[in-house]
Amino acid sequence: EEGGCHEGDEGRGRWQIIWNKDNMAQRLVLETSKRTKESFAQHTARWLGLDDNSALEDVVSGDAGETVPPHHMYIGEPELLLSGAGTQIMSPTQMKALAGSLPPMEPLASSLPPMERMRPWSLTYSSTRHGISLSTLYRRQQDKCPTITLIKDSGGHIFGAYTPDSWKVSPRFYSSGETFVFQLAPHMVSYPWRSLSNAKNDFFMYATPDCLAVGGLGLGHFAIHLDSELLQGSSGNCGTFGSPSLSCKEDFKVMAVEIWQAN
Repeated sequence: EEGGCHEGDEGRGRWQIIWNKDNMAQRLVLETSKRTKESFAQHTARWLGLDDNSALEDVVSGDAGETVPPHHMYIGEPELLLSGAGTQIMSPTQMKALAGSLPPMEPLASSLPPMERMRPWSLTYSSTRHGISLSTLYRRQQDKCPTITLIKDSGGHIFGAYTPDSWKVSPRFYSSGETFVFQLAPHMVSYPWRSLSNAKNDFFMYATPDCLAVGGLGLGHFAIHLDSELLQGSSGNCGTFGSPSLSCKEDFKVMAVEIWQAN
């Protein structure tokens, strides 16, 4: 197995654990919180047969309840192949930030699981092409396909989420910790799952005939919430990802929604 690498400084940023499984690179991304470092130190001591906790002495203190510093996207090799109909939301620069080849920014693709980076992605739903209807969005989904949801609000903010599952009506939250949220404008940042939260923290995807949402930990705030007509939405401080509001204001008017899925 490969070792991990640390991004960021002074305890801010993300940990990446990289290993090989069946000749395929695998990656797990965690925030660099105090609890993350303590857990790594304890497991490392156990693997090495050490009895003392000296590895914990230099851990930088921090509050697990604080908003997590965003991961600013910078240069990277991974690229996404976006095929088919073009986007009505992103500018060419934002397309490059999403898919790759925009120095000195890391493409959003670098945060996706390795297998998904190698698959072509196509636009399966666009509110400007297919109508502003949540039921239409659900109907056009390819079942069990990784999904990128993009939203543009009336303030010009562009943001969204990567989810390893497609949108489907469900009585409860579903999906996994590979889910993350991001913003492309006015800033290019992403927020991974806070896997070591003190509270129950598996609020990833939520979809009913009346709404869809991503995230949900922390005073009932969603990272992203859209109504059934895809006209109104909200985005607040969300404990699932440690993310702030991604939109121009907490309650916003939706200008466009797009769904991209891996084929």
